Amino acid sequence: MPDWSPDGTFIAAIASEELWCDNCFGDGQLVTATIADDGTLGPITTLYAPTSSTVKLNVFYPSISPDGKWIAFDQAAGSSYANPEAALYVIS
Repeated sequence: MPDWSPDGTFIAAIASEELWCDNCFGDGQLVTATIADDGTLGPITTLYAPTSSTVKLNVFYPSISPDGKWIAFDQAAGSSYANPEAALYVIS
C-alpha cells in the first residue's frame, strides 16, 4: 500500500509482518522512505506504530496530501481489507 509524494521525493507505505492474503494483513505501521535521484529507496522511518492495551490495532491505506505535508491513513483492530470499524487519521 505505497503512495508517492506529489514531488516524488518520498513514499508513504505500510510495513507489516502479518500477511494473511494479498490484501489482508495485521499489525501494520505507517512508514516513509526517501527516494534518491537514482530511484533507490533511502532509509525507512516509522511515522506511526499503533499501540493499545486492549486490542491489536492495524494501520492501512496511506494517502499523501497534494502538498505533501500530511498523510491520511485508516486504523482499526483486525484485518485491513474492507474493515467497517476503520477510522480516518491524519499525521504531519
